[in-house]
Amino acid sequence: MLTEKEIMIGDWVMYNPNVFIEDEYETAKEWFPTRINNGEDIDLAIEGCYAPIPITMQILEKNGFKKGLDDDGVHFRYTLITDGISFSLKYVLSVFEWLGPLDFKYVHELQHVLRLCGIKKEIEL
Repeated sequence: MLTEKEIMIGDWVMYNPNVFIEDEYETAKEWFPTRINNGEDIDLAIEGCYAPIPITMQILEKNGFKKGLDDDGVHFRYTLITDGISFSLKYVLSVFEWLGPLDFKYVHELQHVLRLCGIKKEIEL
């Protein structure tokens, strides 16, 4: 579950359409990816309507991150070069780590870090 402090307008999250189902016999619906569009969506985070989307290798590659071996020849490094800025992630034991003071593993966190770095990149799922 996400809180209103963790997400921003424009973030990708998974939406749970079952949160407000009151009829116990109603069929559960599939979760689906959506964007936070406004303050009302942020308020819905408090109700448990959203969950983070884990970063995957496929999402990184779809968004222009190039995969290469890291300096140790064992781990993978994903690098995005855009607007003259190079941004790298390191793949370590199924967990993505930002090469810096932050750790993250979800799409919305990647979006925040890219924004902080001044990289105007719209993430596609």
